[in-house]
Amino acid sequence: MNSSDKTLGDKHDVDYYSPEDGGGVMEEGNCKDGNKDGLWTYWYWGGQKGGESHYKDGEIAGTSTEWDREGNITSTETWKDGELVK
Repeated sequence: MNSSDKTLGDKHDVDYYSPEDGGGVMEEGNCKDGNKDGLWTYWYWGGQKGGESHYKDGEIAGTSTEWDREGNITSTETWKDGELVK
């Protein structure tokens, strides 16, 4: 598996390429001053969405949702300042 890390302005993409799956973006989101900031989206191999999390200044903040490979929500959490609230 190969990977590349690309930053264009505040957009940050991490691409993983797998010969078995044809590769693709596995996580994507925004960075501010080198830290995760805003919405980050994660995918399973093959392109199925696996999760979304919100960050502020590198700390998880807001809603975080995970899906299984069939597209069903498996968890929803609420975070504030890196601490689990709900």
